[in-house]
Amino acid sequence: MTDLKPTRPVVKWLGGKTSLLPELIAAMPPSWNRYHEPFCGGAALYLALWPTLTGGAALSDACEPLIRAYQALRFDAEEAIDHLYILTKHHTKRGF
Repeated sequence: MTDLKPTRPVVKWLGGKTSLLPELIAAMPPSWNRYHEPFCGGAALYLALWPTLTGGAALSDACEPLIRAYQALRFDAEEAIDHLYILTKHHTKRGF
């Protein structure tokens, strides 16, 4: 079996949890039924955990273009690129 590299977030998100992953993973309960992340942003924690998730996951965020980008990634890479472009323009206008 090949060792998989950790999946990294597709977008760099303000308030991202990538640097906190060791502490967050250490604080996780030993088991759970379903993973919920109400403010997924770049989804760093989810991506770090997804290989071990057996009960599924529910991700959400208030940023509609971000959610559309994730949905597009799931089903259509070209559409995902379009949504990520829109997301970049949206945040550039807002000064992020």
